[in-house]
Amino acid sequence: MKAKIINQSIFFSYCLLMVSFFLPLKYNSIALILTGLISLSFIKSLIRNHKRKPIIIFFWLFFGMLLIGMSYTENLTEGWSIIERHYSLLFIPFFAPSFKLLRSNQQKKVINVFITTLTLVSLYCLGYAVVDYAQTGSVYIPGYSGYSIYNKFMHHRLLQPVGMHAIFFSLYLSFSFIVILNRLIVNFHILSQPYKIGYFLLLLYYLLILILLTSALFAFALPIAIVFLFIFYFKSKLLSSKKFKLLSIILIIGIGSFSYYGVSSKIGDFSTEFKFDDPRINSLKIRLGIWICSWETIQKDWLLGHGTGDAQNELLKTYQEKNFVIGKEDRFNAHNMYLQYWMSNGVFTLAIFVFILLFFSLLFIKNKQVVAFLTIFLFAMFSLTESTMLKQNGIVFFVLFSSIFYFNNNSISNQSNL
Repeated sequence: MKAKIINQSIFFSYCLLMVSFFLPLKYNSIALILTGLISLSFIKSLIRNHKRKPIIIFFWLFFGMLLIGMSYTENLTEGWSIIERHYSLLFIPFFAPSFKLLRSNQQKKVINVFITTLTLVSLYCLGYAVVDYAQTGSVYIPGYSGYSIYNKFMHHRLLQPVGMHAIFFSLYLSFSFIVILNRLIVNFHILSQPYKIGYFLLLLYYLLILILLTSALFAFALPIAIVFLFIFYFKSKLLSSKKFKLLSIILIIGIGSFSYYGVSSKIGDFSTEFKFDDPRINSLKIRLGIWICSWETIQKDWLLGHGTGDAQNELLKTYQEKNFVIGKEDRFNAHNMYLQYWMSNGVFTLAIFVFILLFFSLLFIKNKQVVAFLTIFLFAMFSLTESTMLKQNGIVFFVLFSSIFYFNNNSISNQSNL
């Protein structure tokens, strides 16, 4: 009876953790602490798992490098704030093996909670925008008619009712899309027709939301993930079946069109030439300006970085030196996690971060954990255009799901259980 109660407690704590991704950050922190404390009921099992799979050492080493960066940080307030957000590196990998204690149907239900909550949140935001339009007669913020970023059905404006960042929500959407598509492929012959239609409509709905969120990165990365997923399952048929070759062509055209639309909406007229003092450059040129300034900041101290809490201040100085108007006004961070870690904590911290990504990627490919690999792939791509690990919802997503997949390669990572 006691074991059953603890099992149910772990199950509900993980369900709460999935919901907390879409709530204010303090609830995510509470859910993490609760899950960790309940998992300690199986402390011997947790320790035994870590003896066999010592990935936690690399997470702790990573955290240690951030602490070392505090020894030469002047902005201690910002530094300790970043350290606090990275506490997940210490304790999530430690309690993650407790997920393996859940039955396969419980694990699937936990993932379903994440997907269901994401779907409901997106529907709520769409409904909110519809009601707002009915009341005001306009889809735009007053005074900004015609600017897509001020469209209440698009980008940050769409998610404003729940206070979520559009690009992180796009990551969650892309992850859920891959999970559902994987289920559809693996279970296609045993699913009833209503389930097949339901899955298909849900996938189309997620693509629609991704378009509304105007995420150029995921408009590019998600199609690559989809193609990889199909190659993984249908490699032999693609080479031998004319029907599959035709379907592949149709698929490539479809996702290529989706990708082109999503990317072109952000890039506009493609050109890498711009002036730093031009306040009207497009999204691509803003990113290029940020990365050029980040690289120049890195070169000032490429070995150890400027300190855990000082990278932002040093980057702002570079914006000032180059008179990068938009960078100064909006106080952008590096918008690239690889550059961000290099700029703040030096080349060794960057190397550890890249090593962890590569370690998981190669291991998941070796174990044929396709959903796990694509989760890391999406996050690694996401980190090219956003400082993903500066936000708690980015750190927790990466550390939690990578750890769960790592310790549970015979359960949740089994394709049919997702």
